[in-house]
Amino acid sequence: MNIQELFVSEDLPIKDALRKMDEVAKKILLVTEDKVLKGVLTDGDFRRWILKNKDLNDPVKLIMAINPKYIKEKDISMAGEILEKNSIEAMPVLNKNKEVIDIIFWNDRFSKKRESRNIKSPVIIMAGGKGTRLDPYTKVLPKPLIPIGDVPIVERIIDKFQEY
Repeated sequence: MNIQELFVSEDLPIKDALRKMDEVAKKILLVTEDKVLKGVLTDGDFRRWILKNKDLNDPVKLIMAINPKYIKEKDISMAGEILEKNSIEAMPVLNKNKEVIDIIFWNDRFSKKRESRNIKSPVIIMAGGKGTRLDPYTKVLPKPLIPIGDVPIVERIIDKFQEY
């Protein structure tokens, strides 16, 4: 991914930024001026604005976080720790001039590297209900056995649990 796809101007209308976030399919946009980080927009910023019934034609500078978490290029080895400590999914990487040179996404770099904890605990998969939203499929198969592609839903749940 080209990092500049996430760059927006602080004067961009909120609705245009929302459209751009949808296009890039990430939960973050970086508000920059000549590559210098001025703020960050997350999907939560947009949701809060919409819930307040505010004007979507207003500029993004009204909703951006002006003191976002970021990491300096020289400290990149600490990125996972900072993301986890602050419970954030993405963080820009800045050079000494405060220009954005990269962005670190938790899912891209760290989600598969979690250490195994070997917890000895039973697992319960809640699979009850009438399945009315998936009708008529649930007339033939119970919801946990409905396949997504070639893999039943319950098998996907078990596979995900085994990862953790």
